[in-house]
Amino acid sequence: MRLGARISGLLLEVLLKENITNRTEMVNQTDGNCDEVLTQDINAQSEADGS
Repeated sequence: MRLGARISGLLLEVLLKENITNRTEMVNQTDGNCDEVLTQDINAQSEADGS
């Protein structure tokens, strides 16, 4: 009984860590995309201003 509970606990811990890692990667990817779009907007605005 104890072994089963321990295995369940370890499995849950691994799944939680994996989920957190995936979410972190998604956030980092989203941040990168926002930075890229913002840079494009700034460049487009600079060209429009003639600077």
